[in-house]
Amino acid sequence: MNKPIFSFGVVADIQYADHDDIGHLRLREVPDKLRAAVADWNQQDLAFSVQLGDIVHGNADNTHNEFSLMASILAESRHAVYHVIGNHCLSVALPKLLETFKLAAPYYTFAHKGFRFISLYGMDVSLESDGEEKLAAEKFLIENPTMRQWCGAISDRQLAWFDKQLSEAAEQNERVIIFCHFPAHWNTTDDNHGILWNYQEIAQRLASSNHVVAYLNGHFHKGGDAHEHGVHFVSFEAMVEAPQHSNAYGVVDVYADKLIVRGVGALKSRTLMFR
Repeated sequence: MNKPIFSFGVVADIQYADHDDIGHLRLREVPDKLRAAVADWNQQDLAFSVQLGDIVHGNADNTHNEFSLMASILAESRHAVYHVIGNHCLSVALPKLLETFKLAAPYYTFAHKGFRFISLYGMDVSLESDGEEKLAAEKFLIENPTMRQWCGAISDRQLAWFDKQLSEAAEQNERVIIFCHFPAHWNTTDDNHGILWNYQEIAQRLASSNHVVAYLNGHFHKGGDAHEHGVHFVSFEAMVEAPQHSNAYGVVDVYADKLIVRGVGALKSRTLMFR
């Protein structure tokens, strides 16, 4: 097989806490698994790695130390690491997250070799937000009682920014890969975990774009796949639920006509052909 244009590492739902297992969450095993992932990535020629949100679980007064440990392990990467902010991440204050992740804002974009990567912030309008956004979240949940209160939505301001990014990508003939913590397709989640509240607004934009090839997320720990309007929707399997003697992370090889996901352990390998 020809060599990829470039490759990047991926991990979802690290979700560390120094706490006994909660159901399928093998919380105390995570540091060793993350160290193994970073060590593996460091042996490979990667452009960067991305963690798709929920870096910690949230564990009262211990949370900040747990967050610092996960951040320090990821900092051992010899490649750049990009961070997506999930709902559990907000057990650490957003300003602290942004400072540690070296982000000016919780949503951002970057480009590499003809691809534009757009990281969306799905908790922009949520019960964890402030002011008008929190009031909007409360109103939304009253009007949509089947939606999950731990999820959130993309704000109008972020949607306008997103539209601009998609337009610029089209002008520059870039393929687009989107990162978000929350799923945006019902075939990649379930009722219990929930979905990005305004997933339909995102889906409409993706359907009308000829440049978006993939929407990659975490949150749904079991993982899931869908393909619609030429866009691959993938929920990656969670590191925190990997079996005791296994793991869950991977590498995405980027080609001109496809993405090949090389999964390790519980993270499933996938081939995602472009339209």
